[in-house]
Amino acid sequence: MEKVVLPKEVAEAIEGVWSDLRQERYTGPLQKIGCLTNWMMLEKYYSGQERILYPYFEENPVEYVTALAYGYKVKKSPEDELREVYEASSTDVFDQGYDAGVRFTLNTLGIEIEGINA
Repeated sequence: MEKVVLPKEVAEAIEGVWSDLRQERYTGPLQKIGCLTNWMMLEKYYSGQERILYPYFEENPVEYVTALAYGYKVKKSPEDELREVYEASSTDVFDQGYDAGVRFTLNTLGIEIEGINA
């Protein structure tokens, strides 16, 4: 089964709750699904994460539970995707022109991305 791709903030919220619960000896996949769909418990003890997870679950219930059961990938942010392409460029003239264009555009728009122009 192909892994579900979750937004970064959803994946971070899941990991934040689950890393804490693993210390309480919750380890199995069924326990993970049970805990991370127990909205009353999440609201009481993990309200910050619950505010991220519940709206995602409401819109994507199958994807959310599938991600908990079978694992997931984290969706790259546009900044991460751009940084990956930028870092993969070579020293040939085309790539150097592309890199200069990316830096010019980011600077013109007043956007700073670590590893590119910051």
